[in-house]
Amino acid sequence: MPGYKPENVDIYRIPLGRTEAEIQDCQQYLSDEERQRAAKFLSASKVREFTITRSTLRQILAQTLDCDLSHITIANHPDGKPYLQFQPGPTRVRFSVSHS
Repeated sequence: MPGYKPENVDIYRIPLGRTEAEIQDCQQYLSDEERQRAAKFLSASKVREFTITRSTLRQILAQTLDCDLSHITIANHPDGKPYLQFQPGPTRVRFSVSHS
């Protein structure tokens, strides 16, 4: 992201109201593991929320790190908190996702 500084805090609000076509488009940005995880949710609304949130997060991180989406590998700590498993280049990004 142009002008990215590690000491800055950027906040994004992700609208969840999307059409089915937009949801399908979001799925292309998910890894196979993320698609499998989404499929395990019992509620369709949770599947939509996860798909939209994770795909948007991946796009933001790829832009911030100036890399291809395929280089973005998001893993989860045992407590469920997501983190970047591998960060290409010298920039180190920390992030947090909140659902409210």
